[in-house]
Amino acid sequence: MSEVEKSFIRERIRIERVYALRQMHRTMSFFSYEDKAHFWRIRERYSATLELLQEAGFDPLAQVRILDVGCGDGRLLREFIQWGADPRLLSGIDLRLDAIQKARRLLPGVELRCGCASDLPWGERTFDVVVLSTVLSSVLDREMRSRIAEECGRVLSAGGVILWYDFLFDNPKNPEVRGIPVREVRELFRDYEIRGRRITLAPFIARRISRVGGEGLYRVVAWIPVLRTHWLALLRRRVAA
Repeated sequence: MSEVEKSFIRERIRIERVYALRQMHRTMSFFSYEDKAHFWRIRERYSATLELLQEAGFDPLAQVRILDVGCGDGRLLREFIQWGADPRLLSGIDLRLDAIQKARRLLPGVELRCGCASDLPWGERTFDVVVLSTVLSSVLDREMRSRIAEECGRVLSAGGVILWYDFLFDNPKNPEVRGIPVREVRELFRDYEIRGRRITLAPFIARRISRVGGEGLYRVVAWIPVLRTHWLALLRRRVAA
């Protein structure tokens, strides 16, 4: 076994441990629709995602083959179905077996696998849309991030797109994750045309607004670009001249 493979195994174990601890200690309502701030952020993100997909020609979604890398319990896959995607053309993969088992209960007919994004169990050009949503920010090993990017490109169809959503900045309170700035996305996907926008009001600000105001105030504050902490983008491989 090579040193790179050993480092990938160590990183995978670390990620699994971090998520297990997070499940034990987090207040789950913060990540549920019961939390107003979370609901506002998710609705904003989904609206912007649909706009990007439509602008890229993925409308309707009925014949689009979609892979969600790091799918968790399948929340985004369920949204794709709401948007008109065919469950039989949807796939997801996640490290956590418990998350995949939950997703299988909620998403009958969707192909769901437990595994690592650095070694995707699908052939070349299998999918039209590959989703990377807050995935690479959880991976601290730089070589593993590069391998995941390569794997996503390998399974992407010739005219397909990578749908990217992740935060831009480090969280000083959480050393187990790291922000992925735009320049790093461009380095990881050098052969891609990228169209993106900053989105998502900083969570700690959104939570405070939810306690003292309503959605109107949220929208006003969220309009300030410097307060947006995430990047939403579509990445399409350049066609060789």
